[in-house]
Amino acid sequence: MFGSTARGGAGSDSDVDFLVEIEGPTSPWFLGGLVAVLEDLLGRRVGVVEANALWEPLRQRILQEALPPSRATEHILLCLENIEWDHPVLHAYIEDMRKVSREE
Repeated sequence: MFGSTARGGAGSDSDVDFLVEIEGPTSPWFLGGLVAVLEDLLGRRVGVVEANALWEPLRQRILQEALPPSRATEHILLCLENIEWDHPVLHAYIEDMRKVSREE
């Protein structure tokens, strides 16, 4: 995760930016599908970019500010706390994320 959410400066209408590394072959629609799932899950706009696709003038700053997955989990949980969910699998996933976050 990077951007205003990672820096702690996100507002209620801010998007959440994710830096991803994709291994192996994927379909041309993979990133679009990932964005759709994350937007549905988080209830806000999401940006997803591969590290090797970063615009060179911004690459170093983004790589320095990017949060590792364990720290990003904390920020994701904050996004999820204010959303009413009626899905048992999602509830279980959120609880698992909270446990991992507490353990680290």
